Amino acid sequence: MASKRITKELQDLQKDPPTSCSAGPRADDDIFHWDATIIGPAESPYQGGLFFVAIHFPPDYPFKPPKVNFKTKVYHPNVNAQGSICLDILKEQWSPALTISKVLLSICSLLTDPNPDDPLVPEIAQIYKTDRQRYEDLAKEQTQALLSLRNTLQCAQTLLRTSRTRNMGIFTVYNKKSPRTEPRSAGKRSLLQDDDSVDSSLFMPIADGTACLLCGEQPKAPAVASCYHQFCHGCILDACAKGLSQCPDCCTTIREVRPLVADVDPDPRYTKTISLPPGTHAGLTLEKREGAPGCLVSAVVECDQAFKCGVREGDVILTIDGEVICDPADGTRAIDAARGQDCECSTGRAMLTIIPASVKD
Repeated sequence: MASKRITKELQDLQKDPPTSCSAGPRADDDIFHWDATIIGPAESPYQGGLFFVAIHFPPDYPFKPPKVNFKTKVYHPNVNAQGSICLDILKEQWSPALTISKVLLSICSLLTDPNPDDPLVPEIAQIYKTDRQRYEDLAKEQTQALLSLRNTLQCAQTLLRTSRTRNMGIFTVYNKKSPRTEPRSAGKRSLLQDDDSVDSSLFMPIADGTACLLCGEQPKAPAVASCYHQFCHGCILDACAKGLSQCPDCCTTIREVRPLVADVDPDPRYTKTISLPPGTHAGLTLEKREGAPGCLVSAVVECDQAFKCGVREGDVILTIDGEVICDPADGTRAIDAARGQDCECSTGRAMLTIIPASVKD
């Protein structure tokens, strides 16, 4: 039933697309995973922006709401750093009568009219309530930075695809299908760093078939590490565990490891799953790492759930349930969501991607 309903919605979208939105399946053979784009609403701080959204339909859709996340960073009180959206129709107000088209239009409305009384990011909500002009300036600044970064990357991708072998001053492409690059000296900056006004963390890349920079093979589970070069998820985890701190090509400092696909086969060396029944606690204390990916586990309560599943002091947590963890607050929110503190449809468990202390040292 779900696939028929989703196919019908896709046909309706193609016949009558909503204003300022587009959406469709990520792959021809997978109707349950969609990508969408939203154009920043006019007369809002997001005007001119292009925002990418990931949509995952559950098997019992439309009786359960789709999971919708921003892939582009958005400065907004109802959108957190992981792209999660606080919108009532995606939670308790969901109805089978709703469609993904109506969801996208509701997200557009949320960009225009935030709901600071039900925030995912209280700090931004407080700015919105007390200093509206500052909020709009900060949102505009991030949107414009994103536009500048996207233009830079589009130029680079065009160059990559226009010639089988060409020296472009920045790097040399040997093969169009499997672009590998000559190592650069440590003194050179990455493409994302060539414009000092651009924050490279705003870039949310997609898997595009590029070969892994470490093994040269086509990644089954592609990932990036703070720059636009792609790796096998397992390769980059292994390299980071063994001390890799910069991209081997562009020398960008690795501050995060981000998988580009939702379903990554867990590597038992770097994966721990915490069971979080109601009333239990993970028992973790996290610290931010400067200039390095993930958060450091500075303490573990031995009687709590994280210790029971094998997490130890000195481990580094990179992701929780696929969400990149760069700040201790990110980790707390992800654990709370998995335990069900903020979400009735939680799984009661959290899958952690980690660098074990014994390997890292």
